This record gives sequence, C-alpha cells and structure tokens, in this order.
Amino acid sequence: MDHIRAIQELIDAHKEAVPTGVVTDVMEHCQKAYEALPKLWKVTYIHVFIDSDTDLCACKKTMIVEEVAALHAPQNWAQVINTATIPPAEMHDRIGLIGGDYGTGRSDGRSAVHVVVKVEPFLKRARDDP
Repeated sequence: MDHIRAIQELIDAHKEAVPTGVVTDVMEHCQKAYEALPKLWKVTYIHVFIDSDTDLCACKKTMIVEEVAALHAPQNWAQVINTATIPPAEMHDRIGLIGGDYGTGRSDGRSAVHVVVKVEPFLKRARDDP
C-alpha cells in the first residue's frame, strides 16, 4: 500500500517533466491497484486465560484481518482470530460475540476465551485513517 502511495507522490512531484498522458495512466493504474487490495478490518478482543490453577488473566489485543468471500469465511470469532480472515460486514453479527473455548497451543493444554469487543474498518491508505 505504501509503495503505491510512494509512486503517486513521485509522479505528482515530477508531473511537469512527465507527459500528461503518462501521469494520467500511472495514476489510473495506482487507483486500480488500491481497489484490488483486500478489504481490511481491525478486530479488538480480550484474550482471557487461566494462568495457574486459580489466576484468571486477561489482556486486550488488536489485529488486522482480511475480508474474504462469504463462501470461504470463518464461521466464528475463534476462526477469525486463528486465520486472520473475516467474513463480509453483513455476516459479522451472525458469528456471535464470544470467540469460544479452544486450545491456545500452550504445553499445559489449558484453553482460552476470546471476547470480541470492537470490529471496525481498517482503511488502506494512511492518509485516510482517522
């Protein structure tokens, strides 16, 4: 994404030295490249796990995930977190709020719960981010 932006800024800085048709074509191709990028989402969740026999621990985490077609989309938040993919926006409320119990890969075999607290679009261009 930053590479495309760098190309646009370079062309913009030297547009007087470059024929108008070339500037127009390069900018159109840059726009098409932006549009071809996958839609990204920022998922914020609480990772809750048992640290010892009696200690419950929680930490807030954020990750960027890629939107995939509904046919190949995860069916629950645990899959979203494991695969870093997410279904289209209209399916977000269908997959529930809690990521569910599942193994964390810890050697002691304990499980964790991921509670999704926020899902928001992650804009592709830095200048578009709020």
